[in-house]
Amino acid sequence: MMDLTATNKGRLHRKRLAFLVSLTAVFLALGIGAAVAAVGGVWNSKAPLGGEGFAASIIGSNIYVSHGFRPEFGGADSTRLDIYDIATDLWSPGAPATMPRSELVGAAAGGRHYAIGGRFTTAVTAVEVYDPGPGTWSTGTSMPTARRGLGAATIGDKIYVVGGSTGTAPHGGTPLAANEVLDTGLNTWSALAPMPIPMMGVYATVPWGGKVYVFGGYDGAAVSGAVQIYDPASDTWSAGAPMPTPRSNGLAGVCGRNIFVIGGIPNNFSNLAVNEAYNPSTDTWDTAPPMPVPGSEFAVSGVAAFGDIHAIGSGTFGAAQDIHEVFTCPPSTVGGATTFSTGDSGTSAGTIIGFAAVAAAVVALVASGAWYTRKRRQGEKA
Repeated sequence: MMDLTATNKGRLHRKRLAFLVSLTAVFLALGIGAAVAAVGGVWNSKAPLGGEGFAASIIGSNIYVSHGFRPEFGGADSTRLDIYDIATDLWSPGAPATMPRSELVGAAAGGRHYAIGGRFTTAVTAVEVYDPGPGTWSTGTSMPTARRGLGAATIGDKIYVVGGSTGTAPHGGTPLAANEVLDTGLNTWSALAPMPIPMMGVYATVPWGGKVYVFGGYDGAAVSGAVQIYDPASDTWSAGAPMPTPRSNGLAGVCGRNIFVIGGIPNNFSNLAVNEAYNPSTDTWDTAPPMPVPGSEFAVSGVAAFGDIHAIGSGTFGAAQDIHEVFTCPPSTVGGATTFSTGDSGTSAGTIIGFAAVAAAVVALVASGAWYTRKRRQGEKA
């Protein structure tokens, strides 16, 4: 006679194993998904500004955008200053600078806006300084090396200025390896260890963790995905994992644990919408939401604050766009409150969702064990 109790137990055991295998597969899939989840964030349009190749910096709750190639100047390099109030989403004019130029770089130090280098009829060494207090410009100490298409990063009271070229147009002239620092307290320049790979169009340059990160550029033959990292403490360079999308003339901003590299141009000068997130702690890249409108040669360089990265203006070879797009970085949860993290902390929304899904799978596995135990006891009583 067939033992029905044993048969039922066997069927129950096989069902339980199949159930656990299925849940384990889900668990593994969710775990892997969390590891490779794209970084989140959203784009929004703000009050626009027309032009390209500006100098920009954030001081307090205002963005200062100076110089640049402006349509209202008859399609020419300008001396104009525009001030954007982040809280009200309004632009207002400031006192004009003295020297017209574009394809320069901006930086903030000591509560002042610095407009450095660039081009007018040739590459220049000029430094102009705007003080928001009195609302006036002054002439700073000139850079040792004339250049346009350069990058800048502020660490403390020092502005590190890297790369650039001798030419007057995008991807024109000789790429430079120059690395010079302006001590804004002493108002003096010093030469530092040159870049390993000379580059122009290195507007995507930012400080992070006491180092200067330079993303991409044009090496004289092609756009590059190189990531060059300068350490002021040792006056040395190192290499990071290359960008997935080689490009020059883009924008970089620090938000949370990531540096976002936005837009730029490839070898054919077409504007890019790409947005890629670099994690300096892990030396890895991830994708992020692309720009709604492709762009390049934005207002640079200090344009990230309060969880937002501002892409202001756009265009190459005079194809200026009247535009202002803002990328709001993924929020992180700290102490139960949702905030935007800065520096090297923070967790992307994609990672949070992934971890939550994995946690749910763990709960399901535990519940399945309890379910099986209950059914087994019922079978033994039958």
